[in-house]
Amino acid sequence: MKKWSFALSVVGVACMMLGAAWVASLLNGKSSGEVLQNSLSGQNNTGVISFSLPSGLYEEGTDISLAADAEDIFYTLDGSEPTEQSTRYTAPLQISDTTVIRAAAKLEDGTLTPPYMQTYLTEPNDLPVISVAAEPEDLWSEEKGIYVEGPGASDEYPYEGANYWMDWKITVQMEYLKNQESVYSSLADMEIFGGETRTKPQRSFMIDAESEYGNSELLYPFFDSLPYSSYESIILRNGGQDFEKTHMLDALVSTLAAEIGLDAQVYQPVVLYLNGAYWGLYDLRERIDHHYFSRHHQVKRDDLVLLEADAEEKEGSDESYIGMIAYIQSNDPAEPEVYRVIEEEMDVENFIDYILTELYIGNTDWPSHNIRFWKNTNPETKWKWIVYDSDVSFQDATENTVQRFYDYKGKGDDKLYSSYLFRELLKNEQFRERFKERSEELYSSTLSSDHIEAVIERLAADIRPEMVRHLEKWDGDTGKWEAEVQALKSFARERNDYITQHIDELLNQYQQGGS
Repeated sequence: MKKWSFALSVVGVACMMLGAAWVASLLNGKSSGEVLQNSLSGQNNTGVISFSLPSGLYEEGTDISLAADAEDIFYTLDGSEPTEQSTRYTAPLQISDTTVIRAAAKLEDGTLTPPYMQTYLTEPNDLPVISVAAEPEDLWSEEKGIYVEGPGASDEYPYEGANYWMDWKITVQMEYLKNQESVYSSLADMEIFGGETRTKPQRSFMIDAESEYGNSELLYPFFDSLPYSSYESIILRNGGQDFEKTHMLDALVSTLAAEIGLDAQVYQPVVLYLNGAYWGLYDLRERIDHHYFSRHHQVKRDDLVLLEADAEEKEGSDESYIGMIAYIQSNDPAEPEVYRVIEEEMDVENFIDYILTELYIGNTDWPSHNIRFWKNTNPETKWKWIVYDSDVSFQDATENTVQRFYDYKGKGDDKLYSSYLFRELLKNEQFRERFKERSEELYSSTLSSDHIEAVIERLAADIRPEMVRHLEKWDGDTGKWEAEVQALKSFARERNDYITQHIDELLNQYQQGGS
């Protein structure tokens, strides 16, 4: 048996001394400075590959050596999984640019170990980095590449039939680096994510943990503001419809919504590398699915009801919501007793906060889209609303979104939309008084001009250094980006006067006996 050894160096000796600890971290499914491969759990140490340097930031020209108690080591530099047809390791590899090395050891029985992965960066990153390695043909081939249009795309926008519209998943190896050091790595599934933003040159992804790879969860606390140490899936968002503008608008709205106490997706800006190629800035987000409610609200999937738009079922049955609407249709919410029954079915305070937030931001995709509400099947729980996908907002500070929402009828049974609830609840004096009172509270605090401007600048400062590279990658312009950030601030400075006026105009209709 051959034993490939390190090029003798201080680093190589240190790596050999730490080998036992590294192997222990592998078998325990924990991250280390060398490598993590969840699928190795339960295997013996034979064939475990050591790298002379861990993933991280290095100067161009750095040599990387590999070693293993194995017949041979095979490696790739293009993201593909190593096979016996891959390059056989014989000498240290010199890093000339950001590089992903995937390596597998050939054991005595002729089998190959699962692939090991290390990411060597040659450019510093202030933000966390997600490095993804995948078979190139799974990304780029006309026949099966998830990122390309492929042969079936229509000629007209949004190019239906394109590969990136297909429900295809590919196997990837991903690594998460923080402060230039690897903190987590795993095999996972990856797919293109989102709606029409799939047509953007930079596409969104969803990364899913799969039990067949060793873990049913991604075992890392990706979001510092949350107490959770694992996630079933994460989303790499391209900024949505804000892709060509600030790349942070949805993050801004989600941040404000969370401060108010509404359910929203936490945000972490990250940098993505695909097979070693810089792929720009992404928004790392939680996914709003049954796992989200299990984490945040301790609601089991069987007990969850999650609806959207006109009560379309995402999880559970719409029966409870339909029943509430039917009660409102056959009773007068202006009556105190009827209003009390409604309060037992829906969280009115939550609804008010949600509506005031959406009215302020002026989301033009709302309320026909991007509206979700949920409850536990426990009869004592109440309907609550979720803020998400708000990247078409902060457009026109003068727009009367209050009247737009009030007038919205939707398609089909318009009574299933939340705008119907709003119109009916406005018949009740107690609701109108609380709606007005809460608007004054929110628009002078979390949704005040000064506070929103401060949040905008904080978020912009977090990504401003990275936007230079990102915009170079995607043919953008830093001057235009700065102008778009200033446009958000201008909206914040102007919005409160208009939204307050529009709310007063609507409420005055009821004081004058209108409806």
